[in-house]
Amino acid sequence: MSFRSVDFDTERAAVRTFVDRFERGDRHAAVESLIESVPDPRSILTPLFGVEYDGWYALVADDIAGSCLDLSPGWGRTTPLLASLADTVYAAQPTPIGHRFLAARPALEDTDVVPIAPERLESVLRNRSFETVVATGSRSPDDAFFERIDRLADALEPGGTLVTQVDGWLRTAGLTERLGAAGGPTTGDRSLSAIGRSVPARFVAEMKARGFDEVDLIGLLPGGRRYRWAVPADDPDALEWVLETIGTETAGSQLLRSGVSLANKVGLLRRPYPSYVAVCRTAPTANADAPSDATARVLRRGANRSLVFELVDGDLETVRKVPNAPGHGWFNDRAATTLSSLSIGEGPLAGTVPDVDLAASPFGSVLVESPAHGTPLATVAAGWKTPPDPDEFCRVLETGLDWIRTVQRTHAGSRRTLSTEDARRELTPTGFDVTPPSLSGPIEYPAVPAHGDYHPGNVLVDDDGSIARVIDWEYGRLECDPVADPGFYTLKLAEIAFDGFESGLRTAFLAETLYSTRVAEQLVRYCDAIGIRPRTFAAYLGSALVSQAELHVEAESPWRFHANPRENVERLALLYDNATAIRTRLENGRPSAADASRVGTDDPEHRRRRVPVDGPDRR
Repeated sequence: MSFRSVDFDTERAAVRTFVDRFERGDRHAAVESLIESVPDPRSILTPLFGVEYDGWYALVADDIAGSCLDLSPGWGRTTPLLASLADTVYAAQPTPIGHRFLAARPALEDTDVVPIAPERLESVLRNRSFETVVATGSRSPDDAFFERIDRLADALEPGGTLVTQVDGWLRTAGLTERLGAAGGPTTGDRSLSAIGRSVPARFVAEMKARGFDEVDLIGLLPGGRRYRWAVPADDPDALEWVLETIGTETAGSQLLRSGVSLANKVGLLRRPYPSYVAVCRTAPTANADAPSDATARVLRRGANRSLVFELVDGDLETVRKVPNAPGHGWFNDRAATTLSSLSIGEGPLAGTVPDVDLAASPFGSVLVESPAHGTPLATVAAGWKTPPDPDEFCRVLETGLDWIRTVQRTHAGSRRTLSTEDARRELTPTGFDVTPPSLSGPIEYPAVPAHGDYHPGNVLVDDDGSIARVIDWEYGRLECDPVADPGFYTLKLAEIAFDGFESGLRTAFLAETLYSTRVAEQLVRYCDAIGIRPRTFAAYLGSALVSQAELHVEAESPWRFHANPRENVERLALLYDNATAIRTRLENGRPSAADASRVGTDDPEHRRRRVPVDGPDRR
C-alpha cells in the first residue's frame, strides 16, 4: 500500500535532524535549523504545516465521522482536522520518519488519534474496518490508483465513505504542466486509458462499478501552482461565477481558466477541472443540515480560514469563514470581538466595516458575513507600471491612511507613556531572535483599535474610488499602538508598487526620491492628526509584523512552525537596521504650508478619495 508523502530525498540529513529536534520538543529550534540548512525550506515546511491547502475539508465535513483511517500525506498535517470530525483517527504514514513526526505533533495531544507504524498498516487493513477512509494526494486514475481503491473499499464498513483525490483529464494529459499551473506533472501514467478514466463521467462509472452508490466530485481550480478554489463539479453556474470573480496569477493559469470556461460553456467534457476531490459513499445519505438544492457552496482557501461562498441561483448571498485547523476559530472570535467594539453607526465610516455573526462548527467558530463588493486597492496598485506615477501612488496611500485615521480618532482611548525598556519589549516578538534599536526617550501614544492586517489587499473600493469595505479582521485588536495599521499599509503598498519589500522600503523611506519625500509628508500629517511624534511612528513602523508573528504562537497555529512568521521577523530586522534613517526621514518630512495646502489637510472627517479603478469586481 503506497501513497504520496513528503519528498525529502534531496535534503535527507537536514530533515532527519529537524525531526529529531522536533520530536524532543525543541520545535522552534528545529524549524530554525531547517531554514538555515536547506536552500528551499518552504518545499519541506509547506507540506508539513501549510494548512491552508486543507481548506476544502470544510465542504466534506459532513461525510467524515466514526472511526477514520487517515492516509493523507504531510506527515499528519491533516490529522488534527480529521480528529475534530471523527470519533477516532487511525493515522498512517509510509515511512518511519513520517510516523515519528506525526506522533510528535503538538496538535495531536489530548486527541483520540492512533498512529499506525508503517509495518502495521497491512495488518490493520486486513483486520478492521472504518466508517471513513481519507486517502488524499492527487494522482492519475491509472491501474495502480484503482488497485489502491479496491484495497481501501474492502476496509470500509457498510455505509462507509471514502474521500480521495484524483487528477482530471487536463492534468493527466499534461496540459496543466505545459501551462505552468495546478501543481505540475501528474503522479502516475499518462496512458490513453488513464486519460479516458480522468473524464469525470468515466471516473464516476469506474467508482460505482466498485460498489460506491454515490460519487460527488469537487473540482479544484489553481492559483499559481496549487489549488485556490474548490467548486462543486456538477454546477456549471458556480464555475462561471468563480471564473468571473478571480484574477490571474500566471499567464498559464489565465490560459487554463479560459479553456475551462470555454469547455464549460459549450459542454465539452463536462466538469473540466485539473483535479478533483471525490467523495465516494457506499450508501446514499441525506443531510438535513446541508444547504438546499438551490444553494451552491464554493470555497476559496486562505491562510487561517477558508472562505465558503454560498450562491443562490448563481448570486452570492452569504460568506462563511471556516477555520482550516483546530484552534483557528480563535481568529474568528478575535475578529468578531474587534468588530463589535466599532460602533460605526451613520458616520463617515458607515458601511465600510462588515457586520458579522458567529456560528458553531466542529472546526471552531465560523464567521458569517454579507458579501463584500469592490476592487482591492492591491489590484489597482498591481496594474501600475514600475515605478508608478507619484500622484497615483500618493492618492492610494492617502485613501488608506484617511480611513484608518478616522477609525483611530473616533475610537481613541487613553494615552499611554512607555519607558524605553517597555517600548522595546513591546517591539520584540516573543520567541524570535530580533532586537529593536535603542530609543532616545519614553514613547507616548493613544491606545486605539487595530485591524492588524491592514494592507491594500484588504481595502475594497467602489468604481468611484471610495472605500466600500475593509475586510479580514482576524488579526484585530481592541487596544494597540496607532502605528501598526498605517505603517503596515504604507509598507505593503510600497512593496506592491516597487516589486518587493526591500525595494519598496528603499524607495519609499530610505533613498532620496520623490516618493520618499511625499510619503514622509503624509505620515507626518498622520502623526499630527493622531497626536504622536514622527520618531514614535518610525520606531513602531513594524508593529504589525510583531503582532502577526506573536498571534500565530498565541493561537498555537501550525503556521508558527512555518517560514511565514520568520520572514516577517526578517523584514522587521531590516526595519530595525534602518531605524535611524527612517526616523531622520520622517523628522525632516514636515511639509511647508504651501505643500500642505497642495496635498491635503488634517480634517478629521473621512474624505472619499477618488482612485481610478480598473479590473474585475472582487468579492
